[in-house]
Amino acid sequence: MSNQPNHSNSKIDRRFRYEPMIPVTVCFAFGVFADRMLDFRGLLPILGGIFAWISWIVIRKTWPRRETLACCFLYITIFSSGALWHHSRWNWFPENEIGNFAADEFEASAIRGVLITEPVRVAAAAWNPTLDTMKPKERIRFQINVISVRSAGDWILASGTVRVSLFLSEQQSENRAPIKLPQCGDEVEVIGSLIGRRPTSNPGQFDFENHFRAKSQFATIFADSTDAVRRVQSSSSSTAGFRARVRASIDRQLHLRLAPDHAAFASAVLLGNRDQMDIAVRNRFLKTGASHLLAISGLHVGILASGFLLLLRLGLISRRNCLLLTIAFVVSYAWLVEFRPTVLRAAILICVMCGARLLGRTALSWGSLTTALMIVLIVNPSDLFSLGTQLSFLAISSIIIGKPWIFSAASQDPVDQLIARTRSDPVRWLRKIGREIRSAFCVSFLIWLMAIPLVAYHFHSIAIVAPLLNPLLLIPMALGLYFGMATIVCGATIPPIAFVPAAICGFSLGSIQWMIDVAAIHPAGHFWSSGPTGLAVAVFYLGVFLFAVIPSTKLPPRWCLLLGFGWLVFGWLVPDRIAEMNRTHAQQLEVTVIDVRHGSAALIKLPDGQNILCDCGSLSGSQNAARTISEVLWHERIDRLDAVIVSHADVDHFNALPELLDRFTIGSVWISPMMANDDAASVRTLRQALDQYSVPIRTVEGGNLISLATRSSSESSLTVEFLGPSNFAMSNLDAISDNALSVILCLRWNGRSILLPGDVEKIGLEALLGNPIEQVDFLVAAHHGSKNSDPKRFAAWCKPEFVVASCGAGRFGDFETQQFQQGHPCQVLSTNQFGAIRCVVDREGRLTVMTWTQGEWRQFNHL
Repeated sequence: MSNQPNHSNSKIDRRFRYEPMIPVTVCFAFGVFADRMLDFRGLLPILGGIFAWISWIVIRKTWPRRETLACCFLYITIFSSGALWHHSRWNWFPENEIGNFAADEFEASAIRGVLITEPVRVAAAAWNPTLDTMKPKERIRFQINVISVRSAGDWILASGTVRVSLFLSEQQSENRAPIKLPQCGDEVEVIGSLIGRRPTSNPGQFDFENHFRAKSQFATIFADSTDAVRRVQSSSSSTAGFRARVRASIDRQLHLRLAPDHAAFASAVLLGNRDQMDIAVRNRFLKTGASHLLAISGLHVGILASGFLLLLRLGLISRRNCLLLTIAFVVSYAWLVEFRPTVLRAAILICVMCGARLLGRTALSWGSLTTALMIVLIVNPSDLFSLGTQLSFLAISSIIIGKPWIFSAASQDPVDQLIARTRSDPVRWLRKIGREIRSAFCVSFLIWLMAIPLVAYHFHSIAIVAPLLNPLLLIPMALGLYFGMATIVCGATIPPIAFVPAAICGFSLGSIQWMIDVAAIHPAGHFWSSGPTGLAVAVFYLGVFLFAVIPSTKLPPRWCLLLGFGWLVFGWLVPDRIAEMNRTHAQQLEVTVIDVRHGSAALIKLPDGQNILCDCGSLSGSQNAARTISEVLWHERIDRLDAVIVSHADVDHFNALPELLDRFTIGSVWISPMMANDDAASVRTLRQALDQYSVPIRTVEGGNLISLATRSSSESSLTVEFLGPSNFAMSNLDAISDNALSVILCLRWNGRSILLPGDVEKIGLEALLGNPIEQVDFLVAAHHGSKNSDPKRFAAWCKPEFVVASCGAGRFGDFETQQFQQGHPCQVLSTNQFGAIRCVVDREGRLTVMTWTQGEWRQFNHL
């Protein structure tokens, strides 16, 4: 009896040793990761791989018993192969790549190429008529393989892929009629504004440059009309053209048979046209942790493949042929949806699992999973860093890890088996259904639990309701997919009966949307957080990997719970506290002007650890501004703002605040007396949001003075002074605009001063410039640096050393820079050119200006 456990463990060890794809895939993936992080030179992995490969051959021939040493060199060879493969896909591009013709700013250009994706409508961004000044436009988007580009009047051969976005007019958006455009395979010419991929301009911002670089897309061309696209040559016989016609026909069938909202949902889950769905609907799916339902993923392909396999098994078809036909079905479906990355990953995984069953192996195993991952990385090594890839394989890994506990085998006890046989059929069916329901909720909870660190790190949102909601959505989603397919087939073959599956499909998808709406409304359904650190996420998944594949690392459940709690404390909660303590003990004043395009937002960190946000808005839209500001705050591990100062009642200075109230705790909001009494729709919306979250409003005006003693010394104090709005300006309300009544903030500490004047102009500007002031070291340009704020006089008045203009493209140029420098010699920067700009005053009074460049803060060098 004592030898039984050892025998069991030896069997586990043998099973682990005979999964060769685990170390192979791990080494290849680690090579990909190492090249991305260290950027190996192309020659280094080549030489390393050749040396390791030769060493492996020599050892195998000379010392056949040195298997361990030979395996080490083999793994080094695989590691080098992964690094070289990633390096070639990430860094090696032809000289005539279209990205080399694209600048950081929009430039008029013309491009010819072959259309490679179906033109699809993209829903307009979310729009709040009271907070957003410009209504977003609906677009049509597609991609072309570039043949040539026009430069200086001549056509030059070019290569690469470019994304095309065509803005639709209001009439075209409201009409909803099909728009005639070229089809896949056609050679087209596009005239518009070409722009390259810009690096991140703010800390914590999503890196679109690397995201599209992984797809080998380095440029986008925008056009204001569909007339900007001209067909040069038709190619109706191409495979891509045939696929486009099939997809268009399916999309028409769905919109003909289903209600508009349900048709857009069905098109998203069956054809991958998620961009057709309303932004507000997609945001509700994100809040409830169900956004994966909107993108065709392993769940969708798995449901369709399982239904297809079950349908085949009902006929007189052998098991082997059923698996082969299922593989053919999955590949055909992946072709239909244009081999989108999410579908391609799912198709590879399902094909590998079917192949394992054909070979008599377990379908859901680490060997199958790592084989599928290896194929995915060979197709595109950058998918290793894709969040979609990580979540897809993480979900399957969670099921494999929890399989022994969730899908427990039937009891082998004779008594239990006898009791089971004596139960009636209804009881047995009810118990079976109960077990399936329990398994569904357990799987949902385990996947949610395993994905929390990754989701919280990237999205900073934790959907508490997700483990309960996702199992409830599974059945209607399966019915929606099955009867959506039936609607397509019946609509093409037997139209009179197509209304039956269409009705069931519409009811199923409508049920999903109803449950999502109910869950999204509940305030406790989700919460926002700065999330765990990147190191903590890496440690968590490294521990899960070791626990899953190495038997000796497996611990009792109570130890796993204890380690999980310890990770939560030290990897998530403690870093927030440490960041807060560092801000307090650093004893420095820090002002970060955030790049929100044309708008204003400045994060102020006071020496005593308090955090203040001065303005928070942008003309690019309230949602864009809220997302940008939130990303900066979460990057700084800030979950609470002690105060928000709104300079005046222009929406580009506060339209992000209602959304920020949902994501952060805000102590109070400071506004001018005039704004407190303003009856504009946008201000009413703001007041309603503040009342909803019980945030007090405090009014400030010129002459208010706040002194905050630092913790290190009572002699060193920070002075927060409001220089406006002045009483003179407030006495002339009928003759001035909101800009003239801006709240003007001046910070003084350790002999340095920082001035944030809002959009002050006209009478307010005259009143400000009429009072003397000590030299200002760091000035945020009034009114985004426009001529209305008289830059020359303003600079002569305060004599700044640095001037920063918060503006969008084309709003600030050489003329405005010269105006400031003519008033007083100074360094002039703009957020459009440099991204986020930070000013730091330390405890000795040293002033440092930094810009966010290439993903890090770098000190600005004087010109």
